Amino acid sequence: VTSETGRAAAIEALNFAKNNNVKTAFTFSDPSMPTYFKEGLIQILGSEKIDLLFCNREELEIFTGESDIENALEAASKYAHQVVMTNGRDGAIFFKDGQKVVGVAPEVNPIDTVGAGDLFAGAFMYSFTEGNDIKKCLDFSCACASKVVTQYGSRLSIDEITNIKKEFLG
Repeated sequence: VTSETGRAAAIEALNFAKNNNVKTAFTFSDPSMPTYFKEGLIQILGSEKIDLLFCNREELEIFTGESDIENALEAASKYAHQVVMTNGRDGAIFFKDGQKVVGVAPEVNPIDTVGAGDLFAGAFMYSFTEGNDIKKCLDFSCACASKVVTQYGSRLSIDEITNIKKEFLG
């Protein structure tokens, strides 16, 4: 979104996916993106909705101009069929067709938040594509992100992931 060529490539990729019935997901990545590149984001998202938008609360509020979460989620649904908003220690919200599902984040003492959003999104997409219900997807993803913020570094070990999967996905 920060360059014309990058934006053009993203638009082309999304159009290719839509034209070939490939599901699409998008993330704002950082509050600076909707702060400084909102128009470019709107160009990328286009007039056809993407399937899934990931964002955190701050990014959503900046992008939509809404501080009320209900209004912000509704405004974002203009661009995406489904919105997943992370909210730090308050978990996450899945929003689709005016309906919300809330995921709970385990209580932890955060040390470093680097990688938490990326891990959340990856865990959610993994769980979702495995056919889990939305509540399980959210809780699993919140647990993964909550675990990674308790350490320095943005990755969990295979054992940590396996234990979280057993606890939340069975």
